[in-house]
Amino acid sequence: SRWALQSGLGCTLLKRPELVAELIRATRDTVPRWRNEIQPLDTTVINGGKERNRPRRTKRPFSVSVKIRIAPPGARATGENTSNTTIKPTVELCRRLALMGADWVTLHARTPEQRSGEPAEWDVVRELVDIGVRHRITGGYLPVVLNGDVTSFDDAMRAQASTKCHGVMAARALLTNPRLFSNKSHDSDGDLQSMICRWLEISTHHPGGTSFKTIHQHAYWMMESHLDRSRRLLLHSVNSFPGMVDWLEGYWSSVKNHSPVIFDNQTFDISI
Repeated sequence: SRWALQSGLGCTLLKRPELVAELIRATRDTVPRWRNEIQPLDTTVINGGKERNRPRRTKRPFSVSVKIRIAPPGARATGENTSNTTIKPTVELCRRLALMGADWVTLHARTPEQRSGEPAEWDVVRELVDIGVRHRITGGYLPVVLNGDVTSFDDAMRAQASTKCHGVMAARALLTNPRLFSNKSHDSDGDLQSMICRWLEISTHHPGGTSFKTIHQHAYWMMESHLDRSRRLLLHSVNSFPGMVDWLEGYWSSVKNHSPVIFDNQTFDISI
């Protein structure tokens, strides 16, 4: 965002690769690579003539990841001589991050100067995957997650097929359609209604944990493309949870051949 750039944060840090690497090293030194979990076993052992459950200790990994944009030619992460090729500064930065303990890298396939309306450069992701950066601990290749221009399930599949990336990340498209990676759309009012209702259920199951501002914003993003300008303005002006439920009830009651009640037999804690 603009404020992050003005504050020297976000992709501005690509101009300071040594600092980025140091941040990852400090994080990796602070966060243990493994966490212990105790799980009960079904089997029992004899202890002083009494049977008791014996706990089992297991280890699960803590991961540290980094999300970057394509590094500009001047961003040198090592002391090597670099050319002006697009990919080499990014490869150098990823090598430094892997050395400092990063477990995977998400590459937003745009330079810091490129806006979201410009096409993402998936070719750069493919080059990074083809070159292969070694993981410090496993000795295998550092996983690369692609980000940029993934607006549908088909986009995600196409991105993986064309770049061989290890994963795909979506941001704005996922806010609009949280079911994106399940290959389910919400084009129909029934699908959208079900998804909105599920979002309100999740939000109200954790009183105090989700603010009305967050609940309202996510509901608005999901519904925005389905509303004309006047309805968008009305939904945007709602300022309370009960008011939003009333507005949604009214909206679906106005949709042809649709049930007027969307929260039948459901209760919500509206004290949030």
